[in-house]
Amino acid sequence: MASLLSKEDFNRFCKAAARPWFSNSRLAKIFGITPVQVMGLISRHGSAIDEYRRPTRIVPDAKERNCLMCRKEFTSEHPGNRICPQCKATAAWGTGEDYSAGGNGGWI
Repeated sequence: MASLLSKEDFNRFCKAAARPWFSNSRLAKIFGITPVQVMGLISRHGSAIDEYRRPTRIVPDAKERNCLMCRKEFTSEHPGNRICPQCKATAAWGTGEDYSAGGNGGWI
């Protein structure tokens, strides 16, 4: 256990450090220690903090689907996810120019 904090405060620290919305500076203010001490506690006691982390969300609707832009198969997390990550990273997807407004009125 950390000598900077009492046992009760250390447990509270672990619960707070496991939450992503608590920054090191905010934890330092709450527990009356410096941000450097916070980083030291996190690096030395990461396994104790991990016990308070929420489990990763399991996505029941994940399945293989074909991308509507490139037609390649990818793992989709939900029925509304129909564009693969590679196509979403393109400039055409980011600017909305993935659809042709020209003569054919269809996909580029």
